[in-house]
Amino acid sequence: MKKIFWIGGVVVFLSVAASLVLAVTYGEKEAMFFSGKVTLDPSLENDARDIRTLYISLFDDEVESRRPYGAMRIQLISSPKGRVAGFTANRDTVSVMFPGSKSPRTFRVRARLDRDGLGGVAQPGDLVGEVSNISLGSRNIEIKISEKK
Repeated sequence: MKKIFWIGGVVVFLSVAASLVLAVTYGEKEAMFFSGKVTLDPSLENDARDIRTLYISLFDDEVESRRPYGAMRIQLISSPKGRVAGFTANRDTVSVMFPGSKSPRTFRVRARLDRDGLGGVAQPGDLVGEVSNISLGSRNIEIKISEKK
């Protein structure tokens, strides 16, 4: 009986050890893509009045594509001014367009105050800003919205 107990214990131990090794080796490693804030150029504050939807789109900086890797939507409670919003982009907050795909090593990130709130490509009246060469895990990035479409 003791022998069966020991064999069972060894089997359980090896199973747990193998699971941990597989999780570390093949599990998700990117807890966070990056974090930062979106700011608004003061010259655009009148144009931003009454806009309540902010989209942050993530693109692979090494691939020239109009299709984003993913996007996140932030609902604003008041008209944007100065510091529009802080954000953390990760697998929980970003809608990844191709789930299960490997995340880019560097990102191009576009912030858009969207007048109609429907997403898609920028429309006349939307306000945009973009930064590039954002490394995985970066913190305190700033995306300044400084252009009107």
